[in-house]
Amino acid sequence: DRADESLEAVLLELLGEYQVSVPEIGTFTAKHAPYVILTSNNTRDLAAALKRRCLHLFLDYPAAERELEIVRSKNTGLSDALAT
Repeated sequence: DRADESLEAVLLELLGEYQVSVPEIGTFTAKHAPYVILTSNNTRDLAAALKRRCLHLFLDYPAAERELEIVRSKNTGLSDALAT
């Protein structure tokens, strides 16, 4: 959501018509329906038209215990004192 409104317009065209128009160059059409991943930190509200074309999934931070499991699983060589 840190992108400006002009990028939202490009995304709407891509998600609605599977194409992107570039002034003075032409229109590029996808051969397959594109997969687009948008991330947001709620800095500003996205346009309703864009939200209607998205599947919303909220990912929260993991619990401290799970976070420690993740760090330990990466074989970083960190001591327990540093990892916690």
